[in-house]
Amino acid sequence: MAQNILGKIFNKQPEPQKTAVDNSTTAKSSDGLTGVAKYLQQQASEQPATSQEQSTAVQQKTEQPATGVAKYADSIKPPALTGVARYLVKQIIPEYQIRATAAAKAAEPTGVEKYLAKVVAAAIDSQPAVPSGVANYLSKLG
Repeated sequence: MAQNILGKIFNKQPEPQKTAVDNSTTAKSSDGLTGVAKYLQQQASEQPATSQEQSTAVQQKTEQPATGVAKYADSIKPPALTGVARYLVKQIIPEYQIRATAAAKAAEPTGVEKYLAKVVAAAIDSQPAVPSGVANYLSKLG
């Protein structure tokens, strides 16, 4: 009602309210299809229809000539070991073995550490157990 009064004041008629069922709000073209429907039809027409067409498409991709980089990569062979390379390998491997054995020896406890561990264990075993408060109470009772 307020819209009608305002419309009369400003000499404007109220616009009709659009509903969800109203076809004027949907984006349909002259052929009656929405944009989404047109897109889906276009996608379906671009894809090969049969598996035979798909296999020919795959063959066409695989039959393309190799690029210069691909040819070069195929032609490269791994280099053969030279005498110098073999010598260096023989020198390096024993050096790493020596380092590994030194690290293993460093990880082992020393003689002094072994001795102290034995002494501490013996001292703990030789000490009498400290009586608990309950044991003291029971000994006082009798």
